[in-house]
Order: sequence, then structure tokens, then C-alpha cells
Amino acid sequence: AVVSTQSTGCSLQIVSQPYLIVISWVIGVLACFANLVIIVKSIPDFKKTSGSAALMNKILIFFISIGDFLVGVYLVVISFISTEQKFWSEEKQHDYCKNQFQWLTSWGCATLGVLSSFGSEISLVSMTVLSLTRLIGISSGLVVKGLSSKELT
Repeated sequence: AVVSTQSTGCSLQIVSQPYLIVISWVIGVLACFANLVIIVKSIPDFKKTSGSAALMNKILIFFISIGDFLVGVYLVVISFISTEQKFWSEEKQHDYCKNQFQWLTSWGCATLGVLSSFGSEISLVSMTVLSLTRLIGISSGLVVKGLSSKELT
């Protein structure tokens, strides 16, 4: 029995449109390169930083870069797999639907899922903490000790 791809909900590739593959390559490579530069440049700055607030900001930006780097690696790997399926391997173009369950349960797919989720969570938590520390810093800077808001106006 032949099962059509329409009845299983399977597309022929992980990323099916060529322009999406190109965009994934560009964003993935730029994310890896730019964040690697930030990571490498941040490490020596930790020793030079004086003050706990400045050090906290640098550490949080460092963690955001690590998270975004991991997401960039995920995009590059998915782009590579999609490019291989779409352009390099004629036999793999139509094998994805037959092997979809194998791919989705493989260590490669699981590793990429963890990489993407972990990178996104690191960035999200770091950006939230960074935003909160800046909000607290701005809020506490606006309060003048001993004066009420009525006296300031």
C-alpha cells in the first residue's frame, strides 16, 4: 500500500522552500560568527570589570551570546540537512517521508531539539534578568532620598 504525503501530513524535506534554506543559512552563520566574537571578546573583559553591576551586565550579555550561538548552530545544522536533502542527494529528496519517524526519534533530532530549546531558554532568562536589573537600577536612580514626588514638582 502506498501512503501519500498528503494523508500523513509529511513534507518532502525538513525545510521545503529554497529561499527559507538560504535565509536559515544566512541567519545561522551570522548568529554563530557574531556571537562567537562577543563570547571571545567578553572573557578578558571580566577581569577588567570593576563594580558588581557592570560585571553582572557583562555576564548576562555573555550568557545571551552563548544562547544565541547555540541557536545559530541549530540553524546551520538544520540548513545543512535541508540543503543535502534538497540539492545534493536525489535519492534523499523523497526519502524524508519514509524515514520521518526514524529522524524524529533519532539522537540527531533529539540533540538539535535540546540545543535549540536550551539556547533559547538561556537567552530568554538572561534577557529577562538583564531587563529587570536595568529596570531596578533606573527605578532606584529616580528616587531621591528624603524628597517626595510632590516636592520634586
